[in-house]
Amino acid sequence: MHQRSYPCVTVLLEQHLQGVAMAEHPFAALLELIRFDAAIRQTQDQIVKLKDEVAAHRAQEADAIDVLDAAKRAAIDARKEVDAQELNVRELAESEQQKKEKLDAVEDHKIYRALRAELEMVQRKQQTAESALMNAINKHDAAQKALKEKTAAHTARVTELHESIATAEKKIGELQKEVDQAEGEREAKVERVPEEWRERYAAMRARVPDPVVPILEQDCSACFQPVTSQDFLRLQRGAITQCQGCFRLLYHEEAMAGSGEEQPAEASK
Repeated sequence: MHQRSYPCVTVLLEQHLQGVAMAEHPFAALLELIRFDAAIRQTQDQIVKLKDEVAAHRAQEADAIDVLDAAKRAAIDARKEVDAQELNVRELAESEQQKKEKLDAVEDHKIYRALRAELEMVQRKQQTAESALMNAINKHDAAQKALKEKTAAHTARVTELHESIATAEKKIGELQKEVDQAEGEREAKVERVPEEWRERYAAMRARVPDPVVPILEQDCSACFQPVTSQDFLRLQRGAITQCQGCFRLLYHEEAMAGSGEEQPAEASK
């Protein structure tokens, strides 16, 4: 079944009440309350969005800290590797020196050959160790360079994030003041709405964004639930009734567009 679309409830109510003595029509008070609540809700949505932005910025700051910490650990590990390789080179150099001294003092040809073989092995290990040391030094230099770059980038990024967070939190404070002020003014607007409408609107406004909708022919224009004959008669007399399908508040367009001197007969339960 093709579902027709309808303008938002505020636009519809404004159209129906054009030419009516707004201050004298009870439905105008409900319209004003709906618009007032919609403005509060919009401001609250802005606050939620800004709080989400702050949370995202703080998560990005945590990520930036993790990146910098990783760079610091890499630099520390690279330094440790250089130290380990330097120690190995020194120990091999000492071993070489000791074997050279023994080699110079030995007279037995057989022992000489054994010591000579050991010396050559140490020297080969020295070549490998010196190559490993150079690699470790290069890695350390690269890690130090990366750390310097990441530190600069981190500082700039965190500064940017802190500025964004401060701006968002300031705006949140301003918007919250607007909400608090509006909440303080809301009671007076609620008092202008007939009690039976007020109770039903209060029950629905937290559930759906469009708690008040017109009937379409003899159906709810939101969920297309048929309206009973008894409720339809009430609606024609300017009452507001509740949809038995989606529980939104229903009104009759023509009845509400009638004389501003007329009062709603009742609100269907």
